[in-house]
Formats: sequence, C-alpha cells, structure tokens
Amino acid sequence: MRRPESRAPCWRRRALAASAGAFALLGVGPLSGCAAYGGGRGGGGTQPPPPRDVAALFADPGAAILRHGAPIGYRPGLPLQRGDRIQTGGGANALVRFNNGDEVYLNGDSSVEVGSIFVFFGEVFVHLFGTPERDKFRVDTEFVSAGAEGTEYLVRVDRQTNQTTVIVREGVVVCSPRRGAWQPVRMLAREQLVVATPATPSRMVLDDALIQQHIRWSVGAAQRLRRPAADPRPYPQAPPIR
Repeated sequence: MRRPESRAPCWRRRALAASAGAFALLGVGPLSGCAAYGGGRGGGGTQPPPPRDVAALFADPGAAILRHGAPIGYRPGLPLQRGDRIQTGGGANALVRFNNGDEVYLNGDSSVEVGSIFVFFGEVFVHLFGTPERDKFRVDTEFVSAGAEGTEYLVRVDRQTNQTTVIVREGVVVCSPRRGAWQPVRMLAREQLVVATPATPSRMVLDDALIQQHIRWSVGAAQRLRRPAADPRPYPQAPPIR
C-alpha cells in the first residue's frame, strides 16, 4: 500500500520552490504550485538524513522561531536548520550568523526563512565576509533573486505589495527575475533597484548619506547582537559594520 506523502505548510513549500530556482542571490516573484515535503513514498521506508545546523540566531526579545510550523524556544546562539522561520516584532532585531561567518540582520516586523534567506516581508541587511567562494549566498523574495559576489547589501519587501528594494552598500549583487522578462541586473556599490511588478525594474544611484540612513538600524543591531558564537566553531573576526 502506498504511503501518502506528507505536505509542508504552504508558506514553506513556496519558500522551498523559490530556493530551488536557478537564479543568483536575491529572488522576487510569486510562486505557484506546492512541492511535496517529508518522508517520500514506497515500501523501503528510507529515513531522510538528520537535519544539519546551518546558522546560529541572536535576537532581541520579541523574535519568534518556527520549526516545521511549531514554535521553539529561543536562547542566544540557537542553532538554526534549513526551513526554520524567524519573525521579529516591532522594534526587535535579529542576527542570523551562518557557519562560515556570513551575517544577515533582520529589522523589526520582518519574516524570513533560513536556507540561504527567503524574505517574506520586512527588511534584512546582509554582511558577507566568509570564504572567497561564497557558496552562492542568495536572498530570495517574491519577485527577485539576488546573488552576491562579496558585499554588503539591504533587501526590503513591502508586506502589502511585495515590492522589493535592493540597495548595495559595498561589492556587487546580481539581481535576476523570478517572474518577468527583464534581464539580470549587475548592481554596484551605491545602487538601488526597485521591483514593484514583474515588469522592468527601476534603477538609480544613491548618495552615501542616504544609504547610511537606510542601514542605520543595522548598526545598532550589530552593536547589541554581535558576540562570540555559543558553540566551539570558529568565528572569523570581521570589521564592524560602518
């Protein structure tokens, strides 16, 4: 008798479908369809490999963590697995530190899933300083996929409209459509890309003062949340976020 497939919650299936796309780091575009999740089918009963910790979480009070749709308790340095969802309340920030040292800061009222990072809504600031071959770190959203080539950049997703804004502070980010016909955009430092619909995105250059205004919240978050890892894995010493 064939075992029924178990199904993931819809938000997770959408995020998994997004992460599987062949786009670089940051993706935006609505996803259709739902992928199966869980133990597979057939009589062999092969068990999936145990989950692997991919990051650690440091958060202000007011952050919630879901694993397989159920809340789990927080402690500083909480190990995160692929598929864990993090949501911050108003005024609460969080830091996701990946095993290679790369960091993603969440602003208040933000919701993401860990894989690389899928942003459901809110704002994240990405600070990459891992190995030169960066495992193609990616931030996905409903409309865009943004892949970095060594950089610091901000991604914002409007909760109501899914409009995505990408601002590059340092380095290079390649943004590709997850829906729509526009060509990938290679963004340089001080550039902003806004994708409001699947149509052609708008691109502009920002001055340094405006960029600092956009990322100021992440400076305070780094000062509060950046600390030695709670496990014995080495953590590279990185320059402070300016």
